[in-house]
Amino acid sequence: MKSEPLNCDSIKSGFISHSICTVSFSINTSSAGPRIVSVVLNQPSPGLTNSTADPFMTTVKKAIIAFLDGKIKDLSDIPIDLAHCLPFAEKTLLAARTIPWGQTISYAGLAKLAGNSRAARATASVMRNNPLPLIIPCHRIIKSDGSAGGFMGKQEGPEVELKVRLLEREGVTINKIK
Repeated sequence: MKSEPLNCDSIKSGFISHSICTVSFSINTSSAGPRIVSVVLNQPSPGLTNSTADPFMTTVKKAIIAFLDGKIKDLSDIPIDLAHCLPFAEKTLLAARTIPWGQTISYAGLAKLAGNSRAARATASVMRNNPLPLIIPCHRIIKSDGSAGGFMGKQEGPEVELKVRLLEREGVTINKIK
């Protein structure tokens, strides 16, 4: 399937104050396997709501759904707000955002990419608390032994199963969950 980049340019000009600061998911653990069933987005812009009538929020939600449906491969055009992060976490999250679709990197590799080659554990901690899963593709960061590692703050269960499924959809095979 051909990937089409998300084009937020048309809304960026009218909504410069908009940026996403958190993404939360609900996971359905049906027999078909875990799937994200709802997305909650928050932006820090004063006086704005998380309303479906907000064109920016509607565009972001549509982009995330298109990503999950495999229609697009890139969410890097979505403006994000990392002002609440410490500099180490911000550098780590921005480095993670550069990992392309269909590729993975270890936590140690991400630490090096972010300019902190000796901080693999701290990097894993930042990823554990990633406020923007999918938009910052923390599912592409795996353990150095090739296993999945954690996802969305969990080390096992439907969240990690979802990480494995997201990677499989990108053509990456993870042999073991733990």
